[in-house]
Amino acid sequence: MLSELKDNQTDRLIVEAIKLIYQNNGAVRIKELNEKLFISQSAFEKRFRKVVGTTPKKFSSIVRFNSVLDNLNKN
Repeated sequence: MLSELKDNQTDRLIVEAIKLIYQNNGAVRIKELNEKLFISQSAFEKRFRKVVGTTPKKFSSIVRFNSVLDNLNKN
């Protein structure tokens, strides 16, 4: 996913949002991201979808699911 970000003009706000999502293993509310990044929900979702190709909520779900799978594989 991060390699796709480099192909587009790097949107630092979206890169920061992705970092926060990964740091929290996908267990972060989109409203919290909006508050931390000082952006409205609609503007954030449009920018996120344009850069990543999916909504922030769906991306967080994918990260959370992958985190669970990684934990299962470790055990």
